Amino acid sequence: RKDRRSVRNKHLTSLYLEENPTDPTAHHYVGSTHLAAGRIDEAIKCFEKVLEHAPVENDLYIHFRVMALFHLSRQAALREDWETEEKYSVEAILIEPEYLDAWLRVGEAFFHLDKFWMAERAFHRYRSLLKTHRETSPRTRYTLYQLGMEHMACYYLGRLAEYRFDSERAKKFYQMSIEQDAQRAAPAHFYLALIYARERNYHKMDQHLAKARSIDSAVIDTLMAQDHALPAIDKSDN
Repeated sequence: RKDRRSVRNKHLTSLYLEENPTDPTAHHYVGSTHLAAGRIDEAIKCFEKVLEHAPVENDLYIHFRVMALFHLSRQAALREDWETEEKYSVEAILIEPEYLDAWLRVGEAFFHLDKFWMAERAFHRYRSLLKTHRETSPRTRYTLYQLGMEHMACYYLGRLAEYRFDSERAKKFYQMSIEQDAQRAAPAHFYLALIYARERNYHKMDQHLAKARSIDSAVIDTLMAQDHALPAIDKSDN
């Protein structure tokens, strides 16, 4: 039934797009249909068309432009194309400074581009906006996909604390990441194990390594193969 629905939606949205080739709304919904069906390349083309046909100065299409920017930044992250993720996330923030999804994505991009000070600011901004959203549930015209991703922000804040040689602060954020989502906490457990290894607390090291492997052994194998030397320079000023 799901497959039949996908075929039907693709047919209907394609017909609408043929009749409205420059309508950003049409490209948005067709792109969303492709994305839901796993047709990623086709979805990316549609979201790029949204940017082409949705002028920034036209408030009627701002929603579709910002959502297209989010989807493009997220797909760039999945490809580990951090420059593109940064580009689209920054544009979304310039349009809507309180769009929390974009702050999480740009924080991830900054981190992987060695812009650590900027990454730290972005993750704290995401957590602040998320706290406000949980307390007030404000009305927003944007679909929020990253409401359950505080564990990711805490994980990266732990990594950034390590880069500042602040192991206690790093441990605090890793523990917060684990508490936020225990099922996706394998990396947080792994880096906690490394901290305890440096402190010669081998009992806790073994505990966290075992927990990490029980959650996702493939991720841990990947992390074990990496060079864990701390970076020498923060490129934020560049």
